[in-house]
Amino acid sequence: MATEFMNPYSTAKLLSGVVPANKVNRPNWLQTFFGQTRTSEEKTVNFDVEFFTKNVMGMYVSPDVDTTPIMLPDYGHKELSFSYAKEGLNSPDYEEINTRALGQPIGKVDIAANEVLNIRAKLALAEQRFENLFELNASNLIFTGTHVAQSEKHPKVLYDFGRTKVTKAAEFNSGYVPQTDLTTLNVGGVGARAWSAGTGTPVKDLITMVNTCNRRNQVSAVVMSDNAYDAFEKDVTTNYKDAANLTLSVMNRVELKVLPVVEKFESLNFRRSFPVGQGQYVDIFTYDAIYHDRQTGAATKYVPDGYVAVLPSPDVGIKVYGRIMHPRANYAAMPRWVNFWENAKTGKREWEIHTSFLMGFIDINSVVAWKVM
Repeated sequence: MATEFMNPYSTAKLLSGVVPANKVNRPNWLQTFFGQTRTSEEKTVNFDVEFFTKNVMGMYVSPDVDTTPIMLPDYGHKELSFSYAKEGLNSPDYEEINTRALGQPIGKVDIAANEVLNIRAKLALAEQRFENLFELNASNLIFTGTHVAQSEKHPKVLYDFGRTKVTKAAEFNSGYVPQTDLTTLNVGGVGARAWSAGTGTPVKDLITMVNTCNRRNQVSAVVMSDNAYDAFEKDVTTNYKDAANLTLSVMNRVELKVLPVVEKFESLNFRRSFPVGQGQYVDIFTYDAIYHDRQTGAATKYVPDGYVAVLPSPDVGIKVYGRIMHPRANYAAMPRWVNFWENAKTGKREWEIHTSFLMGFIDINSVVAWKVM
């Protein structure tokens, strides 16, 4: 039976509904840990901050001695304003749409349809850029506990959620370490505990991180940079191979061989499940997604080299959409708003897509992030 290849004319009807695939992955895994989404008509958002987390015992006293009154723990709040972002679109020039588009028959140009396709593509690109901005916010908040909103058209605004940073050996040895930098920490010598130093203890450190998160929430996942995971895997296979194998079922062993190869989606790569004590396992991922700087075009990783983060329940993260600052939007709070106008003289049409948002964690110390190398 002869094979008949369809020509462009016979495939025109089929191709007319094609949605072209994106050439670049649009990663959004980190922002999924901001599971609460809401709108707010207020000018600012207040986040409660707990300064002291001490477990104080009761006091022995004689019957005739007055005791000190109970003081409630010290609390405070951070009042944070919204970030504002826009993307602009304009109607295409005649030359831009006077060529055959994908799915159109050869020799035929549908200018009206091409204009619609052009605007749709720009709208999709605008939404992708907003998603990239949210992902960068998520990355900064996870790994540093802070985020800076700034551009040549936006004043510099620092969002700092006050995560506890451990810089002293005694604090580190206490086992409650929400954030630290092992390359500068002086425990057994400055940088001696870094995973790249040869004297680091990645497996023990991961258990400390998981225990820190478990004090305040439950672990959802662990994400490591590629080089941090390589150091962790080396420690496992060198010092914990037998112990790790003894705790694994047959299915776990299959997962270790198969899933890292096939379970990779949009730069998210499952590496292994690992036992961390008391019957608990954590799923470890690497995430090598990148974004491109708006001005320079430089590629930058969302997960910086040398970092590890233990991520709690997505309910800890929150994304709040604020008021759209435009009278035609009635200054209402909403995720997106599209402004549209037309120059009656030239026929040129323009669109601006607005969003006003704030991302943060309601319990920043349950999001554990270490620089390990």
